[in-house]
Amino acid sequence: MISFIKGNLLEKDPAALLIDVGGLGYEVSVPMTTFYSLGDVNTEVSLYTHFVVREDAQQLYGFKTKVDKKVFQELIKVSGVGARTAIAILSGMECKTLLHCIENKDYGLLATVPGIGKKTAERLVVEIYDKLLKLSNEIHGQSDMAGASANTANQASSQGFGNSIFDESVDALMALGYKQKDAEKMIRGSIGDSKDASEAIRKALQNSIKTKK
Repeated sequence: MISFIKGNLLEKDPAALLIDVGGLGYEVSVPMTTFYSLGDVNTEVSLYTHFVVREDAQQLYGFKTKVDKKVFQELIKVSGVGARTAIAILSGMECKTLLHCIENKDYGLLATVPGIGKKTAERLVVEIYDKLLKLSNEIHGQSDMAGASANTANQASSQGFGNSIFDESVDALMALGYKQKDAEKMIRGSIGDSKDASEAIRKALQNSIKTKK
């Protein structure tokens, strides 16, 4: 199993990263919360990883912290929640927000994530409640550390993306499972003075959560 990866960031796209490790290129899918924390292309990155092997595919998922990885691993154990949906959940909200949803049984907020309906949200709360509470101290500790580096996350480069911030942002949301029409609407309402696609996507996801509260 590949549990950690460290190498040079060759390509940086919201849908997947390409990391060079000793001459081998690893494609790694990451949640947007991890994507925001990355530096520019051609800088060194270190990620905790989870390797998924299926009959029809092999996929490596990466996370900025062990806590994010642990939460992801608990999410994919829930019936009806696959790896792609788990990535979408961690893209739309930090682990602290997810913990708050679970503690308060906020099914409506969980259902804003593509692939999560009300029934799946209810099952998610029941199946993951105790496990996530056990990670509570780690999650809150991580949240405090993240706040200190929030400004760095906004400096993410848009190298390797498409032709415009709008198109890049829409493509990223579609990769997370949003329909094109919904993705375009979300970006139009949040792109504003965003400096790059990373910032536009972050604002879109945050605005989507706020409107559902």
